Amino acid sequence: APEHESMHEHWPVFVHGRDAYGHPITCERPTEVNPVGLKARMGINDIMRHRMQMMEALEYYKSQPFSKDIHHKVYKQICIFDLEGFAMSFFTVEKKNFMVEL
Repeated sequence: APEHESMHEHWPVFVHGRDAYGHPITCERPTEVNPVGLKARMGINDIMRHRMQMMEALEYYKSQPFSKDIHHKVYKQICIFDLEGFAMSFFTVEKKNFMVEL
């Protein structure tokens, strides 16, 4: 779907495998979130729907077996927030308003 591509382009989230206990490792880069690009293609409700779909996909990923030797249920994930380039200027009025809307 075009909205999915736009969401991935303007709010990138990556899954980088699992740790030794099977917890998925995700990475987000807040400085790469582009509210203008997102809002050009979809409204806040659509953005939230896609964000929820990402979380549901992560729940599904956690439910899948990750090793033949380990059979416990995985309830948690590890989320790394890459703050490279982060500064107080990141909180422009535009980005702050976008986060408040969400």
